[in-house]
Amino acid sequence: MNRIGLDFISVLGLPPLDYIALAARLGYTDIGIAPGPVVSVPDLFPAWTLRDNPGLIRDVRAAVADHGLHIAVGEGFFLLPGGDVAASAADLDLLAEVGAPRCTIVSFEGDRALAFDRLAQFAELATARGLGAQIEFVPGLGIGDLPTALAAVEHVGRPDFGLVIDAMHLFRSGASAADVAALDPAIIAHIQLCDVPVAVAAEGYGYEASFERLCPGAGELPLQSLVDALPRGRTIGLEIPMKTRTLAGDSFDDQFAPCLAATRAMLALSENGATAG
Repeated sequence: MNRIGLDFISVLGLPPLDYIALAARLGYTDIGIAPGPVVSVPDLFPAWTLRDNPGLIRDVRAAVADHGLHIAVGEGFFLLPGGDVAASAADLDLLAEVGAPRCTIVSFEGDRALAFDRLAQFAELATARGLGAQIEFVPGLGIGDLPTALAAVEHVGRPDFGLVIDAMHLFRSGASAADVAALDPAIIAHIQLCDVPVAVAAEGYGYEASFERLCPGAGELPLQSLVDALPRGRTIGLEIPMKTRTLAGDSFDDQFAPCLAATRAMLALSENGATAG
């Protein structure tokens, strides 16, 4: 059965040693990591960074090993209009040092040809550090749908550069589980599962994606069909930030334990060949 990870933005900036302990306590097998919080809530947790902090890097590596976890993916890379891809080098060095095998980049660059070329530069930087890389498409951004992301992967042309399948972005962009089933499994570098309503939240897509996702099965996405289409034996990361519940006092244990159970149930149903579709 697939491994199940608790992905990085789910914990809204929780310090990494607490995040590692939480994931292990609940029975997750994997985590993500970034040089610092990618999304956070002011005053909710103490500020932290891995940058210029070799002691914390050592502690993170030790805690991951001690808890029997794996780092599935590195986060926190964005291709911005006018930005310098080479500026990512230091953070890629850091992620390689902390033990991430791959890293995800999201593109805000609206010029398709330029975005593709700059993704190739990013992939080259990652490869030089022993890291794989992958593009996460997000509706409304420069690379916003599955066909564009696939074209980017083809343009980069590296076997260690692939695609993130994020359930929210996949279905909201108009793609289907059948589209995923038709992919070469080797191109799928990372998988993120969550649920959402069909309609975009009033606060906007970006806010919802960053702060207000739902437990698998609690929304309206056809997640079972997606789980059926995914490659077997791969890590599925749950990207499930729930800011409103957190600020209301719900513990991360109470939020994330049911999400793990729901995902296990979907995987078991798929393994048994008895899915509802």
